[in-house]
Amino acid sequence: MVDWESPFTWLLQEGIATYFSTKVVSARTDEYFVFQEDLKTNNYRRVLSDLTSLNVRAVFLECFSINGGKRFGINRLAYFIAFELIQNCLQELAELDVITLWRNVNYKNIIYQQLTEMTKKNR
Repeated sequence: MVDWESPFTWLLQEGIATYFSTKVVSARTDEYFVFQEDLKTNNYRRVLSDLTSLNVRAVFLECFSINGGKRFGINRLAYFIAFELIQNCLQELAELDVITLWRNVNYKNIIYQQLTEMTKKNR
């Protein structure tokens, strides 16, 4: 059973959607997102912190909503993190395994671990 109310599931959904968008339309990453790429430093840690400390509604409003970004000044930051998450997963797993990751009963733990690794890499 997929937990459709989980921000971890939302990250997977949105990351996969953006990944496939990049397959169809060739564009720079900053054209997909409303902020410049150099802003990603420390944002992995921020989103991971929100995922583990805020309630689901607060995570949606801060990280996924176009009206969010009050805490860090970047609305829809989770979409960028989600895309980066998928890119990171593709370094270890085949494309089909990544896009069907939620079939794994531990998919939320896998996503959490991937985000933790991304946080360590981008300090």
